[in-house]
Amino acid sequence: AADERAFQAAMGAAGVQVGLTKCFFRQAAFNALERARTAKLVAGATQIQAAYRRHREQAWYEVVKFAVRFLQRVGRGRLGRRRAHRVRTHRAALRIQTAFRCQKAYKAYQRRVLEERTATALQGFLRSSRDRKRFLVKRAAAVHIQATLRRKAAAARMRVLKRQSKDVNHLKYQLEEFRAIVNKKATAFDQEHSRAQEELEALKKRNAELVAKLQGTPTAKAQKEAAQSAEKTRAAEELEKKARELKAREAALEGETTRMQEELQALQVRNRELQREARPPPPPSNAAGRTPPPTPQELARRARAEEELKALREKSTALERELKEAQRLREEHTLEREVLRTKAAEVDLLRRQNQELQKALEEAQSRPEKRLSFSLGGKKNSFSVQFSDADKVEVHDVFQMRGMEDNPNSGDGLLRGCRRRAAAFVKEIYACPFSEVSLSGSDLASDYVAAGIDLVQETKQHPHEEPTVLYRVQVKTARRTWTVERRYRDFRFLNAALAKHLGGDARHLPGMPSPRVSPFALARKENVRHLQLRRTQLDFYLKELVLGRSKWLIEEEGSGPSAFYCTSVKDRLQEAVARQSLLLFLDENQPGVDGPDDGLATFFTG
Repeated sequence: AADERAFQAAMGAAGVQVGLTKCFFRQAAFNALERARTAKLVAGATQIQAAYRRHREQAWYEVVKFAVRFLQRVGRGRLGRRRAHRVRTHRAALRIQTAFRCQKAYKAYQRRVLEERTATALQGFLRSSRDRKRFLVKRAAAVHIQATLRRKAAAARMRVLKRQSKDVNHLKYQLEEFRAIVNKKATAFDQEHSRAQEELEALKKRNAELVAKLQGTPTAKAQKEAAQSAEKTRAAEELEKKARELKAREAALEGETTRMQEELQALQVRNRELQREARPPPPPSNAAGRTPPPTPQELARRARAEEELKALREKSTALERELKEAQRLREEHTLEREVLRTKAAEVDLLRRQNQELQKALEEAQSRPEKRLSFSLGGKKNSFSVQFSDADKVEVHDVFQMRGMEDNPNSGDGLLRGCRRRAAAFVKEIYACPFSEVSLSGSDLASDYVAAGIDLVQETKQHPHEEPTVLYRVQVKTARRTWTVERRYRDFRFLNAALAKHLGGDARHLPGMPSPRVSPFALARKENVRHLQLRRTQLDFYLKELVLGRSKWLIEEEGSGPSAFYCTSVKDRLQEAVARQSLLLFLDENQPGVDGPDDGLATFFTG
C-alpha cells in the first residue's frame, strides 16, 4: 500500500493519472510522446529510404558505367581500326611509291645505258672504219716495200744459184765419166776372172790325169809331168789368190760405186731443185760428148764456193731478220706519227672552238641587255613573263643541290620517302649557256634551283573566307634571287598543265602531293604539322621538276624549244606552252592572291 501511494504521487507529479484498467495521459505528456514516436518513425523511414535510394543509385551507376565503358571500348576499337587501316594504307602507299619510283629510275637507267651502248657502238664502228682504212693504206705500202726487197733478194739469190748449178752440172758429168770407167774396169775384171776360172778347171783336170798315170807306172816322164803339174798347181794357187784379191778389189769398187751412186742421186735431186729455180742452160760438151773430169783445184774451189754459199745464206737470214725489225719499227713510227697528227688536229679544233666561244662571249657582253619575252594569254587576263640576260648563266658556275633538312615537326611516312629521293639528287650542277650541242646526258644545263619554301598565312580581303596558306618559294640564279608566293592549288594547276601539254613525257613528272587532308589536321593543334609535311613534299616536287626540266629555263633568244627533245611542230607547240606554264609559276611579277579565283588559275584553266 505504501508503494502504491508512492507510485501515484510520482505519476501525479509527472502529470499521469493511473486508473484501475487504463493509463490516462495529460495533453502535454501525450504530445511529447507522440512527438517522440513520430520522430522515431521519421528517422526509421528516412534510413530505409536512404538505403533504398543508395541501392537504386548504385545499381543505376553500375548500369551507366557498364554502358559508358562499352561505348568507350567500341569507340576506341573503331578509332584503333581506323588508325591501323590508315597505317596499313600509308605503308602500302609507301611500297607502291617505292616500287613505282624504283621502276621509273630503272627504266631511265636502262634508257641511258641503251643510248650509251648505241653511241659506243656507232663510235666504235666509225673509229674501226677509219683505223681500217689507215691500216689498209699502210699494209699496201708495206707489202709494196716487202715485194721490192724480196724481188731484189731473189734476184741476188738467183745469180748465186746459177753459179752453183753450173758447178753441180760439171760435177755430174765427172761422176758419170768415173762411173763409166769403173764399169769398164769391172767388165775387164770379170772377163779376166772367167779366163782364170777356166784355166784353173783345165789344170785341175790335167792334174787328175797325171795323178792317175803316176799311180800306174811312175817313169821319168811321169815324174817330169808331176813336177810340171806341181808347178802348175802352185801357179793355179797363185791365180786363185790373185782372184781372191780381185774379188776383194771388186767388192771395194762396188761399195765405192754404191756410195758414189747415192751421192749422184742426191746431187741429181739437188740439181733438179736448182734447175727448177735457176733453169741454167745446158753445159758445153767436148768432141766425145762428155765433160772433162774435175781437177783438185776445181774441187777445192767448189768446196770454198759451198762454204761461201753457206755464209751468204746465214748472212741473208740475218739481213731478213733485221729487215723485219726495221719494218716493224717503221710501222710503229708511222702509227705514232698518225696519232700525234690526230691529236694535233683535235687540239687545233678545240683551240678554234675556244676562240669562237670567247669571241661570242665578248660580243654578248658588249651587246646591250636583251630580254626574253613570253606572252601568256587566258580568258580573263594576259600575262607577260620576262627574263633578262642577267638571269642567264654565261660562265660555268657551280651550285650545290642540298637535300631537305630533318625536321622533327615534319612527321614521318612520305617525308622519309621524299628525303631518300632527295638524297639521290645531292650533286653538283654545272650551269652553262643553252645550245643545241651542249644538251646531253652528261652536261646538265641547269640554272635555276629552288632553295626552299616557307609558309605564309595571309587573310583575304573577303572577311567571310578562311585564311589562305601561301608557300613562299625562293628562286636563285647566278646573279640574283627573288621570291614568289603560291598556293597549293597553284601547284596543282601547274602539274595539271604540264601533264596536259607534255603528253607522253608526263610520266616523267615528279609525284604531286595528294590533296587529301590528313585526319590529324582535323584537330587544330595538328594543322601546322600537316602544312609542314605538305611544304616538304612541295619542296621536293619543285626541286625535282626544275632539275628535270632545266633546259626550259636556259634558252637562247629566238631558238625556241630544243629540237633535241621535240620531233614535230605539235610537240614543239605543246612543250612551249608547258614551258611557259613553269616560267609563269616562277615569275616574280605575278600578282598576289586577292580572291578565290585569281592567281594562276586563270591561265592554267583558261
